[in-house]
Amino acid sequence: MKCESFSAVAMPLMLIVLSLVSFLGCGEGNSSSSRAPNTEWASGPTYTAPPHFSHIIFVIQENRTPDTLFGGAPFISNPPCAGWNGFEPGIDLQNGGPNKFVSPTTCSPLTSSPNLNVGGGNHSHADWEAQYDGGNLDGACTDGTGASCAAGDIPPFGPYIAVQKSVTQPYLSIAGNYGWANYMFQTNQGPSFPAHQFLFSGTSAPTWPGDQYSDYFVPENPGFTTSGCDAGSTSTGTPLPAPQLDWIDPTGTETTVIDLFPSPTNFLEDGYQCYNHNTLVTAADSQANTSPVSDRPDKAGAPISWRYYSQQAGLIWNAPEAVTQTCYSQNAIVPNAAGTAPAECGPNPVTGADEYSHVSFPVPSVTGAPILTDIQNCDLQEISWVTPDEVWSDHPGQDPNNLGPSWVAVIVNAVGQSANPGNSVDPTTGKNCDYWGNNPNDTASTSIEPTAIFIVWDDWGGFYDHVPPPAVNVGQGTPPSTFTCANSQGGNWGCGYTYGFRIPMLAVSPYTKPGTISGALSSNNVPTLAEYANLPKEWVHDFGSLLNFTEQNFYPAGTRIAPAGFTYADANTFDTSYEGQTVVPLWEFFTSSTQLPFTPITPAINPATGLPYTASFFEHYYDTQSDTGVVHKPTGPDNDGDED
Repeated sequence: MKCESFSAVAMPLMLIVLSLVSFLGCGEGNSSSSRAPNTEWASGPTYTAPPHFSHIIFVIQENRTPDTLFGGAPFISNPPCAGWNGFEPGIDLQNGGPNKFVSPTTCSPLTSSPNLNVGGGNHSHADWEAQYDGGNLDGACTDGTGASCAAGDIPPFGPYIAVQKSVTQPYLSIAGNYGWANYMFQTNQGPSFPAHQFLFSGTSAPTWPGDQYSDYFVPENPGFTTSGCDAGSTSTGTPLPAPQLDWIDPTGTETTVIDLFPSPTNFLEDGYQCYNHNTLVTAADSQANTSPVSDRPDKAGAPISWRYYSQQAGLIWNAPEAVTQTCYSQNAIVPNAAGTAPAECGPNPVTGADEYSHVSFPVPSVTGAPILTDIQNCDLQEISWVTPDEVWSDHPGQDPNNLGPSWVAVIVNAVGQSANPGNSVDPTTGKNCDYWGNNPNDTASTSIEPTAIFIVWDDWGGFYDHVPPPAVNVGQGTPPSTFTCANSQGGNWGCGYTYGFRIPMLAVSPYTKPGTISGALSSNNVPTLAEYANLPKEWVHDFGSLLNFTEQNFYPAGTRIAPAGFTYADANTFDTSYEGQTVVPLWEFFTSSTQLPFTPITPAINPATGLPYTASFFEHYYDTQSDTGVVHKPTGPDNDGDED
């Protein structure tokens, strides 16, 4: 009997019960003899290498954990606190957990929230340490986390909320029709700026591998609108140093840049957020500025095409702006004309190369959502990173109309319905583009280019979650460079700053069977904290899994971000073996042998029209007037001033 995933979303109750019986029967007794049985988890399907995708899209939402974004009204009535709360059988969600703010023995149930506007707390690395609390996972409300946990707060215990399912229904539909990851973890233990560095380049290391401080990470956010190589003053636009920024060493100790460099001699030592390392899409052979920086060649030898969709320059979410290779098309920081500060990102003054041209911003009166316009115009790149604006971000306090799930649904629909008549013709192929395949509108004049979409949240946002990180790697040694790091995968990378809390992830593609669950529970009994030590590594995903999957899809065998002899997240992920064989991470989301028809996702209703939100709404959002008569402007995924 082969184990097949299934969806229980919107099933009649009897059908759910029958499906659960089938699911449990499939999960029992099928554990491979090549690894120790883990009775808490169902066994997976037979390994099949994933198909090739023409495009991969990372849609990056904001600041949530699975428990608090998807643990809405309980699946079963009145479960005990810390009981199972999944929206399908096999989904690992819990409806509450320990809260040391109340007492060491108290379990705080999740408070139902009717919108995305409330909850969470600060999420610096120090806040991570407080919430992790040595593995107890009970410190989300402790002093210093900035969470709203005082008596009378609404809701009480802000990190312990559950967004109602009516709000997240587009996400639930994506999970039911495509794929859900039970165990996706943030690689880093910190907020958005370093998280986006990890999602773009597998690290937030400040210096080239092997150089002094290359074992450190940049762990925190710089200024909300003053990050990147050309980070500027909001009043003058002039790049400013930030010597009070912290770097974290392999022991987990944070030190300010000014303490590391009390007598600075260059821009990096002045604390500018401008770091020298390779990325998923660019490469240099060495740190020498004579070493050419270029787009990575794909398997056919052509430069990889990519685009990073940001909201404006200087934001903590604009990862390419903080890497010299993508800001300047070289390794060294380019000085401004006066030599007093880094130059603006843009064309290299010597070579003319312009990696920063891959960064795309909204253009009011043209498009407020370039990703949607590019899909419609047959201009989707091979690799895309997509960040939201505050009005359709899941960041607490930024999405009063709960537009985030609809925004994501519209992107999924744009890909799946891209072959509809009337779309633009690809100028390269002369054909109508179909970014899905198996579409009823496909003809001989259609270019079929299958796309995989990964929807992921950049950090945990200070919210509670009951699943511990897969490992907390801590090294030993003495600053600045004498360290020993032995990590959980047997390597020597990541100590002091990996791994972070669990975050949601959804996977969408023409090869994803409906209701696919990565790491499904064998029953609806949530494992204990101690039992998570037995979580099979093949179901443990992180940012490195996304990078590694993308490398194996597009690049020649053995391609990795860090130069030879060094390691970043893409080469250090857990899910690279299964039943004794080496596998492609995330393969379990792509097990259909044929391209499946696209199932549209229904966005929420736009009250202004009485119809679901459309691509046009987001594309023209910045053309409209706000209630105050001021034209809306792109601001980034968070604009409440908390800089996280």
